[in-house]
Amino acid sequence: MKIPTSFKLLGHKYTVAYDPGLLDREGCSGLAVYQTHQILLAPPNANRCIERVCQTFWHEVAHHMMERMGCDDLRVDEKFIDMLSSLLHQVIVTAEGEL
Repeated sequence: MKIPTSFKLLGHKYTVAYDPGLLDREGCSGLAVYQTHQILLAPPNANRCIERVCQTFWHEVAHHMMERMGCDDLRVDEKFIDMLSSLLHQVIVTAEGEL
């Protein structure tokens, strides 16, 4: 899967970028920046494969989706966000065929 540099949610444009500074933050591989409609991702390296970065991308997208929907209780529920993002990621990477 290719990670986009931008996408839209409800007409709002979101940008996506690598932020090597996230590698210095313990346990942080991505960040949803709500005020500026951004997703920042720790870049792939010897310890983080591109597949893990893709999963992190969908995790941060899920945070932004819940924020756009006004679901603040779900936006901060990491267990929910992890499950939703895992499901979205699986659909995208296993999709086959065309109708």
